[in-house]
Amino acid sequence: MNFGNYPDPDIPADIAWGEMKKLPGYVPVSIQARKSARPLTGSYLLYVGFGLIVILGISYFLFPKKAPNIPDSVSYHSGGYTKKDSLPDGSTLFLDTNSDVRIVTTTGKEPIITVNGAAYFEWNQAQAHSKHHIKIGSLDVTSQQATLYVSFDSVAGAVSVQLESGTVMVETGETKLSLHAGESISYDEKAKHMGEKQKADVNLYSYATRIFDFTDTPLKVAAAAIEKTYGITILFENQKLYRCRITTRFDNKTLKEMLDIMAYTLKFKYYINEKSRQVFVTGYGCM
Repeated sequence: MNFGNYPDPDIPADIAWGEMKKLPGYVPVSIQARKSARPLTGSYLLYVGFGLIVILGISYFLFPKKAPNIPDSVSYHSGGYTKKDSLPDGSTLFLDTNSDVRIVTTTGKEPIITVNGAAYFEWNQAQAHSKHHIKIGSLDVTSQQATLYVSFDSVAGAVSVQLESGTVMVETGETKLSLHAGESISYDEKAKHMGEKQKADVNLYSYATRIFDFTDTPLKVAAAAIEKTYGITILFENQKLYRCRITTRFDNKTLKEMLDIMAYTLKFKYYINEKSRQVFVTGYGCM
């Protein structure tokens, strides 16, 4: 059927409709995935890995790792009382009264420890192979696992090294000597003179060890060592007590244990005021 002037179709309408009805029954042809143009070969991966190594190497030098967080300088100070503290390596420091210790760390070198006043060092056993360099006045003291006490009186120019255990090397200028456990040495800064080796005086650092060794020691001197160790004040009612002398040894005794023995030996009485941390001593004294 032709309406108007439209030309007749090439395919009759009834045939075209018949073909269109068949389309829903067709299944579309599957689309085949496109193959990779080129597989990853071993040499290719090798080049990539080498490139990453080069990049990481350049980054290491351009952005170096930060050094461990070790302070360049550490300072310790005590006032009117002795003070116990810990050093960066885990060792223990016992500062005498009114003393200063400064530790300066330089990259690639052992720390330098400077002491002004007096201090007792008890090194960490885990640092068995570490050396410690102590600057005390004009003396350079090198210690390896030695427990020692050093003091420097800048006014009098007096330097002292007291060795509790181990071995140390002491140097100043061309003078060099070694100290062993139980020995001590003194140095006069003004005269530039090194004294002879002497027996270590454990009473100088009894505040750290709580070990006292009194040999015909005046009671006033013994009392001063006890005061520093226990943070107390000993008051004598009779100054004739100063003349008394005592010979004994105390190893880690309590204050009361020590006073009981001394009171019995020297015939005095005492009273402890815990609140004011004072000890009052009364007696006739010694002739």
